[in-house]
Amino acid sequence: IHVTVTPIALSANAKKQITVPKVEAKLDSLIPAPQSMKPQAGYFNLDTAITFQAHSSYAQSALVWLADELSQITQHPIKKSTQGNVCFVTTQSLPQDAYKLEIQPNQILLEASSSSGFMYAAVSLLQLISTQIDHDSQQLACVLIQDKPRFDHRGMMLDCARHFHS
Repeated sequence: IHVTVTPIALSANAKKQITVPKVEAKLDSLIPAPQSMKPQAGYFNLDTAITFQAHSSYAQSALVWLADELSQITQHPIKKSTQGNVCFVTTQSLPQDAYKLEIQPNQILLEASSSSGFMYAAVSLLQLISTQIDHDSQQLACVLIQDKPRFDHRGMMLDCARHFHS
């Protein structure tokens, strides 16, 4: 994305423009940051058609959600087949809510033992793909990501200044 910044101060010269250089997309931009992220050699080409392959009923909701999201940001139709390049695989050895995401030159593997683990893996993959597409890149760097929640429970903050109790 090419950005041109024009000063708007009244005393500034309106013809002077500053061009902001293009910044390369980075792998460490995932939110929340995963526990382990190891870059691998090679790139997965996002210019090829994406075909989903699911080996688990746990993956269905994440697969449908990810396919819907990707169809909005890519030009290629998203398909589902028994032989795909984006594979959802159940790995019972992974803890609840944990996932493993491995991007290889020819395929992407999402491994989890629960539907929430597959959803977290799908969200991480979408963030990586969206970042590359936003930077006009069709190359997704190969990486091995492993993540799990630090705690067994999820917290919520209720701001008592804005939520009155009587």
